Amino acid sequence: MPRNFWYATLAGLILFVLDRISRTLAFHWGNKEIIPRLIKSLPTENFGVALGINLPNGRISTIVISLVLLLVVVALAFQAYKTKNFYVWLSTNLIFLGAFSNLLDRIFYGSVRDFLKFSFWPTTNNLGDLMVLVGAILLIITFHTNSHKLKKL
Repeated sequence: MPRNFWYATLAGLILFVLDRISRTLAFHWGNKEIIPRLIKSLPTENFGVALGINLPNGRISTIVISLVLLLVVVALAFQAYKTKNFYVWLSTNLIFLGAFSNLLDRIFYGSVRDFLKFSFWPTTNNLGDLMVLVGAILLIITFHTNSHKLKKL
């Protein structure tokens, strides 16, 4: 594995650990202002999927859908590794680890523990959600700007 792939993996794992720790601390400490008028800690439980959308059969259907999507991301990461595409590797790493962290919450707590409330965004999130968002944006940009090189994927 190229060295920069190791760095991307390590960075993703560090963010994963920070996400797991920050969720626990946020629920322990409760409501706190992090950056006045911009970000506050507002611990909430999300029983739905993205943006709090609820699915039929609740917990089971969200876990099954999460597992299927994680398998798709793993397949993309495997292709990125085979073709040595760093940006696809980085983005799939972020998406996988953020989604996996949310899946762990669903399995162990029955819901996703969100706590980051941005003044400009309607929903409460966590670091794992932000990892998925950044990874998805990076993946879209990579596919858009390198579509001629990524035909192999």
